[in-house]
Amino acid sequence: MRVTEIRAIDTAKNSNAMRTLTNAVHALAWRSGVGSGGGDACHWADGYSLNVLLYVSLLHTPSHLEPFLSCPRGNQAAGGDACHWADGYPLNVLLYASLLAAIFDHRDCTVVLDEVDELLDLIRKTWPTLGVTRPVHNVCLAWAFFQQYVVTGQVEPELAAAALAVLADVAADARGTRDAVYGKALLGALGAMQEWSEKRLLDYHDSYEKGIGGAPTEGMEILLSISLAAGKIIADRDAAADADAADNFAGDRVDYYIRCSMKNAFTKILESGMGDGDGEPGVVLTQLARDTEELAVVERRSFSPVLRRWHPAPVAVAAVTLHGCYGVVLRQYLGKVTILSEELVRVLQSASRMEKAMAQMTAEDAADCRDDRAKAIVGDMEPYEVDSVVMGLLKVWMDDRFKITMDCLARAKETESWIPKSKDEPFAGSAMEMMKLAKYTVDEFSEIPASAKDEVVQDLVDGLEAIFQEYISFVASCGAKQNYLPPLPPLTRCNQDSGFFKLWRKAVLPSCQAPEGGPRGVGVGGSHHVPRPSISRGTQRLYVRLNTLEYVLTHLHGLYVRGVADTRIRPALRALKQNLTFLVTLVGHGDDGVAPVPPTSRRWDAADANTILRVLCHRDDEAASQFLKRTFQLAKRR
Repeated sequence: MRVTEIRAIDTAKNSNAMRTLTNAVHALAWRSGVGSGGGDACHWADGYSLNVLLYVSLLHTPSHLEPFLSCPRGNQAAGGDACHWADGYPLNVLLYASLLAAIFDHRDCTVVLDEVDELLDLIRKTWPTLGVTRPVHNVCLAWAFFQQYVVTGQVEPELAAAALAVLADVAADARGTRDAVYGKALLGALGAMQEWSEKRLLDYHDSYEKGIGGAPTEGMEILLSISLAAGKIIADRDAAADADAADNFAGDRVDYYIRCSMKNAFTKILESGMGDGDGEPGVVLTQLARDTEELAVVERRSFSPVLRRWHPAPVAVAAVTLHGCYGVVLRQYLGKVTILSEELVRVLQSASRMEKAMAQMTAEDAADCRDDRAKAIVGDMEPYEVDSVVMGLLKVWMDDRFKITMDCLARAKETESWIPKSKDEPFAGSAMEMMKLAKYTVDEFSEIPASAKDEVVQDLVDGLEAIFQEYISFVASCGAKQNYLPPLPPLTRCNQDSGFFKLWRKAVLPSCQAPEGGPRGVGVGGSHHVPRPSISRGTQRLYVRLNTLEYVLTHLHGLYVRGVADTRIRPALRALKQNLTFLVTLVGHGDDGVAPVPPTSRRWDAADANTILRVLCHRDDEAASQFLKRTFQLAKRR
């Protein structure tokens, strides 16, 4: 055995090295055993079994099997000697699986030998020696075909088909066989087959190409059949009493495969998007919504036709899963957003489009299915409620804008001096600041690309109206009307420049020199009226307040482009109707397409069609002649 590590043993029929190895193994097997009563016993690999495994691996031809098949099992040996050929689990199964590997051509591992029936008949002779029964044989044969299919790169679907055909016999044996050794062999082989298959099926988007039909999906269908067949056998044996679980096994497993594969594919798309570019959350989520929708389309086109064999609504399951995965990412993003922005609106619009596409796929797939479980999948799609999110953020945005404007109003109440900045701006500066805030708010609101804003536009108008109503009340609160009225004039019929008043002044005040211009008024009983210096300043402030009110009134109406009256839709519709009527008449009138001559309006007007026609008729140039000839069939001017 150590020599084989240096160079290979000659395995020819007349090889001396092979004959020496055979004799050594026989001597080891027939050695005397302790407690055997002096009798000889054949101890096959009851100790260190590596030598036996190596020896059996050399037995790839039928001629080498014959010496080892002549030994009976148990007490059937002559003279009471017992030859126990590794009839215990798991060594017997490993040895038997090694023997079954001889049915494949070593020159082309994907091909089964033509002498497979003769080989299997010869291998069956080892059943008494290895303690193998027909159920165990079927399990080992299914494993041999499946293992060969895997090690050859899954390029030969006939090997998988052969394993699937043998699994049908295994399923029949498993229902009636309760042997402990068989159970261990069954669970070991089928469990390994199911585990390997599910590793690929749980991420079949990565394991198989995204083509339509062809070899990739064919390999997926074969692997699905094997995995479900092996899993069904194990499930029936473990849960024989649960009939419902056995009936729904295939559908439940395929449902699990779809959800896991969709989650894995979505995670890879998300990680790829976060690694590209600047990694802005809004840009990533917008692109993620488009990629998610494309992934759902690929799933429906490529994989769902295969999965529909075992699941009534695979498209609905995939759509609901992708919708839920994107919803988790979207809610995390919304949890960090506090204000409404254009980027956020774009993300929500992309999410809304993707949600509608997923809902349509789910509804169409569930509508074609009669299974109640498929229809219940529709209820698993939790809506994003994009409109309510936008509505809430819009209200937060409006409250923030209202707060800024109210802060401006509060500052005006505390600091406004009612002094104009210049002659060109004879109004309060606070009015300009508030109008700028109002215009900025309205402009920003109009630029928000959200349909939900139509429902809150009245709230915006009412909020601004309340603020400006309070500001107008503040402007108008300049005191009582009597404070700005001039004092009553003296009770006299003479004015200040009359001769009588001058004579009276000289007679009454002979010793007092009146100042230049004299007093402005004298009342009865010698009372004088002294003007108040605050009257002129107060009046000036009153003018500023009035100008401020006029400024606010004008600019509030100016929030509409060119004013309210100029933005009415009816004048535009009337002009459009006239133009369309003229075009229809020009294009479709009669067979020759000649426009009718405009009627005479009996008046000259630059906008009158008959006036323009008369001017063109009097023009003597080529452009006018061609237009009149083409439109009205009028000859050239002579």
